[in-house]
Amino acid sequence: MKNLLIAAIFLSFSISALSQTDIKKEIISFTDSTEILIRNGRRLVAEKTIKGDREGAIKIFNYLKENVDKEYMIFYPDEEIILSIANSNFAQFLYAAKNYNSLLEGKTKYEGIEDVMEPVYQFMTHEISLIKNDLEISSLNDEEKQLIRIYLSYYEGKDKLESNKEIKKYKKAFPDSDYSFS
Repeated sequence: MKNLLIAAIFLSFSISALSQTDIKKEIISFTDSTEILIRNGRRLVAEKTIKGDREGAIKIFNYLKENVDKEYMIFYPDEEIILSIANSNFAQFLYAAKNYNSLLEGKTKYEGIEDVMEPVYQFMTHEISLIKNDLEISSLNDEEKQLIRIYLSYYEGKDKLESNKEIKKYKKAFPDSDYSFS
């Protein structure tokens, strides 16, 4: 009887310990599918950008923006600007530039975002002349083209004093511009 009581107590503790281990494994292995979508989507957008698959990068970028819960932050505003320029997606660039200060509004959920942008920056330094060519043949108006040229000169590493002069000229030429330099 004593052995049976000891066995029952041992069995009770064992079941409790195993149950806690299972719960711990379940908690550790749980990953929100939205977070996986964001993490993999960010990587894929950067990879397609670097490989020169602009159309693919833009499709994935748009898919993420349209289909992920609006509370999640997918790309930081600076990342949106870089990705749009690197892919010659000037419409997205203009949207991000115009709405720069409000792009994070309502974003309350942040995935532990891995930095996937460094290779995109390096890619851009080699592709600036092609991006400029795309800009010149685009149907954008003078104000929009000039704004993008200023950003491109910044990424080319132009002198800050020279960049500030360009910004002042831009503001003077387009005083009612919807775009600001924050």
